[in-house]
Amino acid sequence: MNSIMTIRNLPIAATVFVAGAAMAAACTTTTAAPTGNGNNSSSATSSTSTSGTSAASTGSGSTSSAGGTQTVADSGGTGVTTTCTVPPIGDGGFAPLITFNTQCGGDAGPNLACFGTYPTLYGGTFSYSNTTDSTPNDAGVGCTTFGSQSTFAVTLNPTADTWTWSGVVGSYVGGGLYIVPCVNAQAFTGIQFTIYGTVGATEDGGTGDEVQVSISDLEDWGVPSAGGVCPLATDGGPLTVCNPFSASFPVAATAADGVVQIPFSSLVGGGPDTTFDPAHIIQIQWQLPWPCTGGTPYTTNVTIQDVGFYQ
Repeated sequence: MNSIMTIRNLPIAATVFVAGAAMAAACTTTTAAPTGNGNNSSSATSSTSTSGTSAASTGSGSTSSAGGTQTVADSGGTGVTTTCTVPPIGDGGFAPLITFNTQCGGDAGPNLACFGTYPTLYGGTFSYSNTTDSTPNDAGVGCTTFGSQSTFAVTLNPTADTWTWSGVVGSYVGGGLYIVPCVNAQAFTGIQFTIYGTVGATEDGGTGDEVQVSISDLEDWGVPSAGGVCPLATDGGPLTVCNPFSASFPVAATAADGVVQIPFSSLVGGGPDTTFDPAHIIQIQWQLPWPCTGGTPYTTNVTIQDVGFYQ
């Protein structure tokens, strides 16, 4: 089992949240490309993590049995009172969130997975890929991308319980899970998932094989309709950036070596609330490496399985 081995900040690409009245309406995807600094609202713009010391995962609120719900007031004082669902604890203290064995219904498409039970706790997958080319402007703002060379795509195999990312990467690409209404993971140490394959990158400012995972909590979430309390300027607030927390990790070649555990205490870069709150998790996202200042398109093939929380 691989625990997190390194923490490194990468630009975090667009985050997506979709709330639906039924499972079929909930699953969605976006292919809009991140351009420049932005926030984790529903718009497809990117945000840059700030460096900092990782904060221990703490929270406040009453105790609830596994599988129930509880309303937790934000320990940082930002006023979150959204009721989040406590996932049931399974074998070995692992609480699965998605196993990728359920294809979304309706017109969601063949490669989108859903999970959970409406309205208690449910959600699905999303992915994004930049398909345009760009260079920094005269002020040096922006990223060099080769999106026109991109063939990045996601493939769901419900029979094998796998979600595979493959194709040519020439810009910021990735995907993740949106969660409705949110998860209360206070009873857990961190997030666990299986990821394996060949990343393929050689120029990312690091080792070339690292993927970034980012986790958003409601304190740093700029979508008020979903319970977020980050006061974005677009909503009449003073802030233009609401950052999730993130960590980077290497990817193993095989599933047997691909279990990754990332403690909540190792997550960095969130803001404006710099203390991660595991009681209000609203989104989980993975992003493949791209150097922004220039790079060479590369071919990737990685598979994700069994996402959940460990004690």
